[in-house]
Amino acid sequence: RLEPEKGIRELVAAVLEASRQVRLHLQLVGEGSLKGEVAGIRQRHSKSESFELELLPWMPPSELLPFTREADVVVVPSHYELFGMFALEAMALGKAIVATKYGGIAELIRHGKDGLLVNPFDTSEFARALIELIQDEGLRRRLGESAQERARSRYAVQVVAPMFLDAMEAFG
Repeated sequence: RLEPEKGIRELVAAVLEASRQVRLHLQLVGEGSLKGEVAGIRQRHSKSESFELELLPWMPPSELLPFTREADVVVVPSHYELFGMFALEAMALGKAIVATKYGGIAELIRHGKDGLLVNPFDTSEFARALIELIQDEGLRRRLGESAQERARSRYAVQVVAPMFLDAMEAFG
C-alpha cells in the first residue's frame, strides 16, 4: 500500500540519497494516498541516469512473485509490521532484504545475518544499507542464503503446522 505508515516517503528519500553513489531502479507496487506524490517524484527524476522509479499497480501475491524473484534487493520500509509476510516470502526466495527494525520483522530477520535492519526515519542509515547491498554482491548472496535457510528451518509448513496443531489442542 502506498500509505505513509508503509514508509514510502522514507524509502524514496533513501533511494534518492543512495542514487548519488549507485544506480538504483526502484519498483513500488500498490495503490494508496501517496500514489500522486510518488508519480510526481518519478516525473521530476525521469531524466536521472542513476535513479529510476517504476510505479506498478497493486497485484495479487502470485503476480508479484516474478518481480520479487528478479529483484537484487527487497525492501520492506514499513514503520511497523506485526509479522511481515512479504519479508518472509522474499527470504524463502533467497533475497537480501533491507527492512525496518520495528515490529515483527525484527524478530523474523536477524540484522547482518538474514538482512539489514534500519531505522525507517533515518534516511542516511537507510541509504547506507542500500548502497552496501548494491555494491557487495557477495554480501547479498550470503544474506539471501541465510534468509532462505531461516525461512525453511523456522517457517516452512512442515515446521509450523505441527506447532499450530499442538497449540490448538492445548486450547481443547
